[in-house]
Amino acid sequence: MNMALPAGRMSDAGVIRPCHNDHRDAQACGNALFNKTVIGQIHTGQPTTDVRAIMRHDPERRTVDGSNESWGYITNYRDKVMTWIVFNDHKVSSVTEQPWSRD
Repeated sequence: MNMALPAGRMSDAGVIRPCHNDHRDAQACGNALFNKTVIGQIHTGQPTTDVRAIMRHDPERRTVDGSNESWGYITNYRDKVMTWIVFNDHKVSSVTEQPWSRD
């Protein structure tokens, strides 16, 4: 990976650069910076394939319940906010923000 990339940038290899001075969870911090730049492109009705192409990496959290699936992406590391993308039958049915806690 090119170490000259700033925190929150994705390399050509698909790796998000972690935050430099956050030693608690440097990768989550970098992911949040990246996620915040692309999450606004997600809209109701989009299929999972479009969301995956926009986000370009797996969610930090994922839940499945029958035909419903939720992908959680950290979008504000400092304030501990996760944006949840909810799919019903493989299409976005809602996008919401919620506080997150570490597992």
